[in-house]
Amino acid sequence: MAGKTADEIAAALSDPANPIAQAIDGTANAFTTLLCQLTNGQPGAVCASTAATAYKGKLHAAG
Repeated sequence: MAGKTADEIAAALSDPANPIAQAIDGTANAFTTLLCQLTNGQPGAVCASTAATAYKGKLHAAG
């Protein structure tokens, strides 16, 4: 994201294939998974989401 304007980053977020969007989405998924662990899976709708559960496996694999 270095060298990109805020507008360029915002535009990149609308394209899921864009590396910037993928990096931001991945980071958001990681935070969501960690927060779900800290809150014992609450709120359930968020913690049961595809994004949160998909990243959960990556988190456990990392140690």
